[in-house]
Amino acid sequence: MGNMNPLEAAMDIADLFKGDRSAKLQGRAIAAEAEAKAQQIQQATAMKNQRLAAQQRQALGTQRARFGAMGLDSGSGSGQAVLDGLASTFDDEAEANRSLAQMRLDEIGESTAYKRQQNLLDASHRRMQWLFSNAKRFLPSKNLLSQQ
Repeated sequence: MGNMNPLEAAMDIADLFKGDRSAKLQGRAIAAEAEAKAQQIQQATAMKNQRLAAQQRQALGTQRARFGAMGLDSGSGSGQAVLDGLASTFDDEAEANRSLAQMRLDEIGESTAYKRQQNLLDASHRRMQWLFSNAKRFLPSKNLLSQQ
């Protein structure tokens, strides 16, 4: 081997392992951040849908009361069609909320996967960079290709 000090080599290899440990910790932090964002989105969506359901109940109740005040039957014919249309409007908005939340969750998943991949590539790049920069220290000092 070349001019290799065993203590220096051991310290350098320990630094590589520290880098791997750091990459693992960073990967865990990325996952924790993604999980927190996902929970926040899910909670916000649940709250929106709860408010929307309450608004729907109130709107349907109000409309039934109006029909009753006019002496109309809200359970049949055009009265039921109006109530069904009103309910459908709220259902469409709830579905739009769920769809938007799912798109955000998918984006978080893709972003997390990209960050993890970059994290792994960075760790691999550091190892390779260290190996190439220290290759002389590990290789024999004489040229292996020359015939002597």
